[in-house]
Amino acid sequence: MRPISGLKNLRWDLSASAIREGCSALISEHQSVLDAVSRLGLGSSFFNTVQQIANLDARLEFQKSILTFPKDVSVDKDVRSAAAAAATELAAYAIKASMRSDVYEVVKGSVLTNSRGEALRGEEFRLRDRMLRDYKRKGLGLSPESRALLEAINTRVSSLALAFQQRVAEWDQKLHFSRAQLAGMTDDFLSELKPSDGDLLEVTLQYPHVLPIQKNCTVPATRRAVELAFNSRGGAENVRDLEEIVSLRRQASHLLSFPNHSTFVLEEKMAKTPSTVEKFLESLQKDLLPLRNADLASLNALKAATEGEDAGPVDMSDYRFYIERELEGRFSLDHASLKPFFPTDAVVKRMMGMYEKLLGLKFTKITEEVGHAPVWHPDVTCWEVKNHREEAEVNGWKPSPPVGSVLGYFYLDLEPREGKYGHAAVFPLVSGCDIVLEENGSVVRQLPVCAMVCNFSKGCGGMPSLLLHDEVETLFHEFGHVMVRHWESSACD
Repeated sequence: MRPISGLKNLRWDLSASAIREGCSALISEHQSVLDAVSRLGLGSSFFNTVQQIANLDARLEFQKSILTFPKDVSVDKDVRSAAAAAATELAAYAIKASMRSDVYEVVKGSVLTNSRGEALRGEEFRLRDRMLRDYKRKGLGLSPESRALLEAINTRVSSLALAFQQRVAEWDQKLHFSRAQLAGMTDDFLSELKPSDGDLLEVTLQYPHVLPIQKNCTVPATRRAVELAFNSRGGAENVRDLEEIVSLRRQASHLLSFPNHSTFVLEEKMAKTPSTVEKFLESLQKDLLPLRNADLASLNALKAATEGEDAGPVDMSDYRFYIERELEGRFSLDHASLKPFFPTDAVVKRMMGMYEKLLGLKFTKITEEVGHAPVWHPDVTCWEVKNHREEAEVNGWKPSPPVGSVLGYFYLDLEPREGKYGHAAVFPLVSGCDIVLEENGSVVRQLPVCAMVCNFSKGCGGMPSLLLHDEVETLFHEFGHVMVRHWESSACD
């Protein structure tokens, strides 16, 4: 099977106008393929129907990533806005395309055999079955009137959700505090803050500022102000939109004969029903509630001893602060003193070494010498993943590609920037999958590409970037998502 690199087609230098033009072209190309499928009669082959739609989605996925991912990482506000608009437009089109009854009827009426005359089985059967299931979940079994209403609801929900995310990403509120109001913060932390309005210092709502203040500032009013501002990103508009999303999802679920949105979502999950989830949570609560009550009582006692008996119970603005004090008092653990042991570059290197050994992989940073990979910012790096483990053949099946085979690629974007996605996540850019080129079975392998986006503190003043222990945990957690994408891909030959 010949692999094809999803990386070579990615580019991150599109202007806002190029993104808008690309969005229209992508929709036109997608629509033309669906139009061709819709003109086929009942009894058409699996290859001409289901496989063509699957190939189309795989082929155009990277184009969608090019047009929409910049909304989360670009340094150019106009590009971010254009990418956000493209994401909204493409999401609305995807809903409309998934509800085409003419395409659904052709897929539903396609033959249940492959090009060799064999009954569909394995991946082919699953692909057709899941495609039909998804069509029904999008409303293809409803009356034309109900289907039109569901399309309008889903389009509105998608638009509101994207607007919600974009407001949070673009929220640029700054807070200003005196040094006295930032009591408890280290000199290194204070030196990183921009001076503002005389003796005041500027605090952003990015994690490298928010988390240290929540953990270490001894002034309750400052912690409360930061906590409130951080959790209010997006403002009243986001509250309004969230309430509308909840209402619309309830309506959509009822149209599809589900009692609520939870039941609709869980139909595709392992739990299957809300009652299963509720039973699981109740079993956890039974075991964990006594421990929670004991820990909370300890934190409340610590707050009373620190701020006085009339300070009230621990709230969310106190939680991280008193957890830190508890760790210091009971275990002599000071997270700030641990930071010099976790320089970002060294931690990334050691983490990669652990994953290489655990999974039998080899990571190589892509540079000019080994092949140029486009990046969206100088701080971003791109890595190639190769198989480095030889596995024995079992009953005629070889579980992994040959040693040295490229399995995929990933980007690391670890430091905060203005307008950048503010949390930590792995964004799939290109899916790893087989693309069947001909009905006789000619197949190529599309290699996966993803981006790990985080917001760890930058180094300054000649000092390297240093990680808190919980940031190290976040790094390992998110990189686990990266590996799942590549490991699943490599195991599908």
